[in-house]
Amino acid sequence: MARFKHEAFQEHISTFVDEVADIDFNRAWEIVVACIGAHARVDREPKESKLKAMSRAWEDFALAAQGELTTHTILGMLEELVEMCPVSYRYDGSIDRRLCEAIALGRGHPEFVRWGHAVRHDPLLYLIEGGRVELGEPLF
Repeated sequence: MARFKHEAFQEHISTFVDEVADIDFNRAWEIVVACIGAHARVDREPKESKLKAMSRAWEDFALAAQGELTTHTILGMLEELVEMCPVSYRYDGSIDRRLCEAIALGRGHPEFVRWGHAVRHDPLLYLIEGGRVELGEPLF
């Protein structure tokens, strides 16, 4: 399995944090970065490179953002980051979008960073007129 590209993940979220320019959100992000580094050092396996350990720690953070099970530490960092994001960026889905984009970049799939844009020209589903008929009577 390919290494999670934590550098791309981090850069994408850092750019968002800089754009938001909120002191509490910036602080939360800096704490996440430092704690993930500590997490990687503590969980580093024998003969594992520092890069691989860091990659695994950031991938755990990304998995938590996708709702996967992880340690309470990682989950707490994610919750803190989201809670410190200004409300307007939470309610409009910006933080979720940026996390999804960062995960796609981390997994090496930049083509999936197309939030809000159609990937296909033809729609996958069509709305058709009509309805169900019971006993000869239309429902609407």
